[in-house]
Amino acid sequence: EFVAAHGDDLPHDSVQRLINFGEKVFGATLAQPAVWSFWWPRYLRIADWFIGQMRNLVGEQGAVPLAVEVRGAASLNIDGKPFALVSKADRIDLCPDGSLVIVDYKTGGIPTQKEIQLGLSPQLPLEAWIAQSGGFNEIDPATVSEVCYWQLTGGAEPGQVISVRENVEDLIQHAHDGLQRLVIAFDDPSTPYRARPRPR
Repeated sequence: EFVAAHGDDLPHDSVQRLINFGEKVFGATLAQPAVWSFWWPRYLRIADWFIGQMRNLVGEQGAVPLAVEVRGAASLNIDGKPFALVSKADRIDLCPDGSLVIVDYKTGGIPTQKEIQLGLSPQLPLEAWIAQSGGFNEIDPATVSEVCYWQLTGGAEPGQVISVRENVEDLIQHAHDGLQRLVIAFDDPSTPYRARPRPR
C-alpha cells in the first residue's frame, strides 16, 4: 500500500507514513502482548530499513516502482498445445535506462545468488520472462536487468537485498528452457508427480 501510494515520490516523513500503514494493517492485534512486544518492534525496524532502501533506489539510482502486486502471464506452445504460466510479482521497478527490475519480498529464508544462478529458484527469472514478453498488466515489454529478493525480518539486521545483475538474460533463458522441459515431461501420462523430486 505504501509503495503504491508514495513509491515514486518519497515524502520527508516516509518512515512515519509506513508506520501508519502498519498500524492500520496490524489493527486490533496490536493490543495482544505478543504482537506488541515482539512483532511490532520488528515492524518498526523493517520500516526504517525499507525507507532507507527506497531512498537509495529512487534518489541515488533513479529507479521508480512501476507496479506492485501485479498479475501477469505468458504462454508456451508445446506440440501445438498451449501452456500458460501465471504469476503475481511483488514489485517491478523501472530503471533510468528503460530496463526492469523484478523484486520479491521474503520474510523467511531467501535463496543464495548461486541457487538462483543454478536454476534451483526459478521464480524471479520466470517472472522476468513474463515481463520481457509483455505479459504483466499495463507494463510494456522491456529488458530485465536485475532480479532481487528483499528479505524483511526486523531482526538485528532488519533486512537485506540479494540481487543478481550479471548474465540475467542467460538466467531467464535457462528458466524458460527448464520450464519447457518440465511441461513436455509432465505432458506424458507416464511421468509421476513425485512429492519431492529434489529435496534440496
